[in-house]
Amino acid sequence: MEIVTALPWELGADLVITAGLLKAGILVGVLWLAVRVLPARLTELRASLWVFGFAALLAVPLVSVNWGRPLLDLQVVSFPQGLFRDEGASSPAFWIFLVWAAGAAALLGRFLLHCLRVRQMARAARPAESPRLLALLEEARRRVGVGRSVRLALTPEAGAPLLVGWPRPVVLLAPDAAEWPEDRLLAVLCHELAHVRRRDYPAMILGEVVRALYWVNPLVFFGLREARMEQDKACDAVALRAGFRSAVYARHLVDVARCVRARAVAPAALTFGRRSDLRSRVGVLLDRGQDAARGRGRAFTLASAAVVALATGALAATNFWICTGGS
Repeated sequence: MEIVTALPWELGADLVITAGLLKAGILVGVLWLAVRVLPARLTELRASLWVFGFAALLAVPLVSVNWGRPLLDLQVVSFPQGLFRDEGASSPAFWIFLVWAAGAAALLGRFLLHCLRVRQMARAARPAESPRLLALLEEARRRVGVGRSVRLALTPEAGAPLLVGWPRPVVLLAPDAAEWPEDRLLAVLCHELAHVRRRDYPAMILGEVVRALYWVNPLVFFGLREARMEQDKACDAVALRAGFRSAVYARHLVDVARCVRARAVAPAALTFGRRSDLRSRVGVLLDRGQDAARGRGRAFTLASAAVVALATGALAATNFWICTGGS
């Protein structure tokens, strides 16, 4: 009796996973260097590069497979009838795959639960009916240039200003935030609507999926944190162009951060006053000089080309490593 002894996880799955993790680390490192090369005031470009990088990370598993050689290098042997035992589940590659899959499923499941929680929070929130709040929302939409409908609601569960949901976004505020000065409220709304205009919520979901797939690589966690911070800085830049002076906006940012309750930042929401990024954001605000719109397109083109070139070379080198069997 002839049987095939090779199983899917015996066909180099451990090598493919290892190469994928190496490529992810290389790509995150290249992205970090490219972002650092850009001037700090080009926040929107820096944030866009991270989104580009996370999209590229989803393609890494495809280039981690050596398509140039047969995928099924099968070994056919003969055993007497009844003596065959399937020992595939005892192979190291099987357990490596199983541990990775369990971790990815756990992170994706946790993020899904957070999404359901903020969705329930948004549904239970009381719609803003104050003419003052609605007028400020419309003014923020006009200044930022958001054409889509955005709902404003109040809930005690919002320990900080939050943006949740897509494609029907909702801005959530705590009830006491409705009593804030108009200038502070307008700054908060401009920032949150900048997230809507930039489509940062889908980008956040993309980042969480990448985090789950590469959960064993700490560089991906680092990259996701950097991307979140650059997104907030980019929205700060949009708010400044909406008519706020840097020092005034920085003061509003500090005042709102003081009001943020501990553990109030929902992982599945975009937040205005994240304390962990406060120092960096205020530093960029106070250091901003003239508007950086001039030359933005050229800078983005050059930075993107550099990232593509460096990442392609690094990934090609790693692919050569896997093709040679890791030797």
